[in-house]
Amino acid sequence: MDKKVKIGAAIGVVVLIAAIFCWYHFNVSAKSPEYAIQNVEQALAKHEKENVERFVNLDSLLDSAYDDIVAGLIDAEKNMSEDSKEVVKNFSAGLKVPMVLGLRAATDSFVATGNFDGLSGMTDILQKIGLDKIEYRGTEKIETVEGNESEAVAHIKIFQPEFNKEFILETLLQRDSDGNWKVVRFRNFRDFVKEINVVRRENLQKYLDASDEIISKHEKIVRDAEQKAGILSAGNLSSESFRADLKNLMTDIKKDWEDRKRELFELPVPKEAETLQGLRIQICDLYVGYVDDYTRWMDDKKSATLKSADEKKHRAQNLETEAAVLAKKLAD
Repeated sequence: MDKKVKIGAAIGVVVLIAAIFCWYHFNVSAKSPEYAIQNVEQALAKHEKENVERFVNLDSLLDSAYDDIVAGLIDAEKNMSEDSKEVVKNFSAGLKVPMVLGLRAATDSFVATGNFDGLSGMTDILQKIGLDKIEYRGTEKIETVEGNESEAVAHIKIFQPEFNKEFILETLLQRDSDGNWKVVRFRNFRDFVKEINVVRRENLQKYLDASDEIISKHEKIVRDAEQKAGILSAGNLSSESFRADLKNLMTDIKKDWEDRKRELFELPVPKEAETLQGLRIQICDLYVGYVDDYTRWMDDKKSATLKSADEKKHRAQNLETEAAVLAKKLAD
């Protein structure tokens, strides 16, 4: 064969292969669930709202997500009666339209900025369902639904710090009459919402148990010391040695409150217990202040110093009552 003919034939084969590849890429790959997921990833990375909407049916996704949120939160409440569950479902149904609109605003914000900043009205809800700190870690696999060639599932890996492990979000895609694929819902989003709230309940219980143990231990030490202080206070304050003994005892009481505060600070505190933790820290600070004022009063004998000590102790006692009520509420 002539050399020119051979070269021409080789070029022809290359062109043919290239043509077949281009046809496959634009007519097969572009009509695949993999192509849709890839474009969603790129659109989110580039903050391209139009491209996200091109490959995601947001109306369907958010509508089903809201139902899954409600169901997941109910599933996580192990002590809720069937009647109470029904009441919650009915109440939630009435809130669906405004809540879905809120989720849409949150989605738009995330697409545009990569975060949920500036959505004060939705922050608590996003935190409740575990989406406030979610991290995307890639797609594990994509497979067609058995028995239905028009549906596929993308197994997307996400990480939520409270889980301390990856969660596989089963993302359902559907193919339309033109062969294009779109994300329409998360098949196991209900499970995700339930599991994140079960984990939170477990973490909350761990905090309550650990903090109660700390408080019980120090309560006995402080009460024993206060009893001794009460016995000593009946003595003669004009005696130098008596005041020294009482001051030493008050120093021990102060140190114990400081130790209690330090041990409480070392505990991991779930968001649900932050208010309770804050109250308990305030109580420690008030009792430390009370001891300081009372010790100072033994030297200056000023009524204002003793009044300040009594006020701090009274405030601490009120906060102890408030903390006990809140702790019981969290434990129920």
